[in-house]
Amino acid sequence: MKRRRCRPILPCLLACSCLPLAGLVSAQDFAATLPAAPTGFVGGFGGPVDSLMDGFSGSVSLSGVYDSNLRQGGGGAGANTDDFTLSLGGNVGYRTQGRDWVGGGSYRASYSEYFDNSSFSGFNHGAGLFAGFQGPKLNAMYNLGIGFDRGANRYYGDFVERTSITQSLSASYRISPKTSLAANMGYSFSSADGAAYGDTQSFSAGLSALWRYSPLLQVGPGIRYGLATGQRQPDRHSFGPSLNANYTLTTKISLTSTVGLGFVEYSGRPSSDTSMFASLGANYRASDLWGMNLSLHRDAQADPAVAGGFNEITAIQIGYNRRIRRASFGLSLGYEHNSFENPGGAVANRGDSDYWSISTSLGMPLFANTVSSSVFASYREETSGRAGSSWDGYQIGFSLARGF
Repeated sequence: MKRRRCRPILPCLLACSCLPLAGLVSAQDFAATLPAAPTGFVGGFGGPVDSLMDGFSGSVSLSGVYDSNLRQGGGGAGANTDDFTLSLGGNVGYRTQGRDWVGGGSYRASYSEYFDNSSFSGFNHGAGLFAGFQGPKLNAMYNLGIGFDRGANRYYGDFVERTSITQSLSASYRISPKTSLAANMGYSFSSADGAAYGDTQSFSAGLSALWRYSPLLQVGPGIRYGLATGQRQPDRHSFGPSLNANYTLTTKISLTSTVGLGFVEYSGRPSSDTSMFASLGANYRASDLWGMNLSLHRDAQADPAVAGGFNEITAIQIGYNRRIRRASFGLSLGYEHNSFENPGGAVANRGDSDYWSISTSLGMPLFANTVSSSVFASYREETSGRAGSSWDGYQIGFSLARGF
């Protein structure tokens, strides 16, 4: 079997979710989001076994990150504020596809060594499954992800060992050439070691009726239910109407958006309120040389570090990627406003916070396109109404990945 070349460099650091607004980019985070390796193995087993192995892909990677503010403003006895982390990892995935269905899974693992904070060193790993169906009228997709990771997380305000589970299910049914029904559900769970932190969960479900206004645009009303809760929080219920719009212009421009109003109630609390929720994703591919993307998200989640508290988060992220001959350049900007909710005065108000980030990356294939290389830099800053909670810091790093 012919050896296939690795993909070129990272097209855009932010577009690949290497810099989530939720926290810093650690070496293990960067290694986990390296480009997927091409399918197929070198050599062959012959017959049906060889065909089966074509569904596998994998890669090995080496990455390093220097962080000037490892704890992201969080203190800690004996913990240096800056450190260099070296990570060695890999991932393997499998994908199989039929005439009207697709499925597969993946597993990632890495070991990270902190040079000055050896107690932070350890393994990170996670797995994912997906399955999809596309028929004449019905389309559906399911995703499951599980992660066990160590790293600084500004929502916890500390370096934590965290377990996370996410699930999503989306489906659409075409009633006629002009009308269709769409439904979606999502679930997330987060737990961190330590008595100071509580488990948090969230669930959402939505149903919408879409009308095809033109070959390019779909619009329609919907309803949405949301639940945010935690081990030490009351249940936060939200239910209300939404407006949905999807726009696609060939492969150059695409937009999906949902905006709505939720009527909020807390279990065991006499108070009620209203809140906006929104989700928007837009992509613009001007040519093979450059493109841009925009994402916006607004919703509430239980605060893992403050019993009885919730955070209403509004996050905006803009990414730009440019291909320069064999190299690829990426630039991203992010902003997040975190509004603290105090239902019924259950806890002291800790104030709102604002988070800013800017990151850039430059990548290039090496050794006859068999290795993907990248260097990146980022700056992050958070200003908070809480005393001693404002911080800033920068990161610089590199990565090397070999796919098979």
